[in-house]
This record gives sequence, C-alpha cells and structure tokens, in this order.
Amino acid sequence: MTLLVLILDAPDVAGTQLGAALSQQLPQFIAFVLSFALVSILWWHHHRFFRCLDHLIQV
Repeated sequence: MTLLVLILDAPDVAGTQLGAALSQQLPQFIAFVLSFALVSILWWHHHRFFRCLDHLIQV
C-alpha cells in the first residue's frame, strides 16, 4: 500500500494576491497528481499480471 501526502499550506495573503500564492504551490500539486497516476498505473499492471498468472496456473 502506498500513502501519498500533499502539503499545501493556506497562504495568508490578500485576495488580490491569492492567485500568485497558489501558483507557487502548483509544482507540488502537479507532482502529487503525477505520482498518483504513476502508482495507479503500476498497481493496475501488477493486478493484471497476477490475474493472468492465476489464469495460466489453473489451465
């Protein structure tokens, strides 16, 4: 099992600067999404491999 943690601090800025403050955290968010996608793909292939292996052993 894999645990992904994303630390996004709530910026303490005025409303007009909120977009700029959030854009500074964008690389962390993109890294989290890419990590989640990669782990999902690896899990799917792992699951598929053992399903096929189980089918081959039964034959």
